[in-house]
Amino acid sequence: MTPIGYQWWALLPIDPEPATGEAALQNPPMLTVLALDPEASLVFHFTRPPGALQVALEVTSLSAEGHGGQVLGAYTGTDPAHLGPAARSDWELRHDGLYTVLAATVSDVGNYLKLRLEEPGALIVNRVDFARP
Repeated sequence: MTPIGYQWWALLPIDPEPATGEAALQNPPMLTVLALDPEASLVFHFTRPPGALQVALEVTSLSAEGHGGQVLGAYTGTDPAHLGPAARSDWELRHDGLYTVLAATVSDVGNYLKLRLEEPGALIVNRVDFARP
């Protein structure tokens, strides 16, 4: 799989309207460890629409407990103020010691991809990787 880089990322700690919520602060393309609370979102900006993406979030195994295939919603588009739900596979949880990888394929990704925590219980995110499936 070919890795895909992103231009910047942002955290929306409260994102009640994921189709329209915009990031106020953009961070360089090196994600730090962070806690993603329920109804919070991570937004990623790509220079060009990547199309289909394999998304992999590495989270702590302890924070992944109790989460399932619908843990994260995905939204995409070319305008951050007007995103639509993205077609995606269910999230597959692969446990590897202290970490769990949440992996899914998202179709037709535009310049922006928003991942929103839909289930109760925070996730401690260590890393996010994108690749062509």
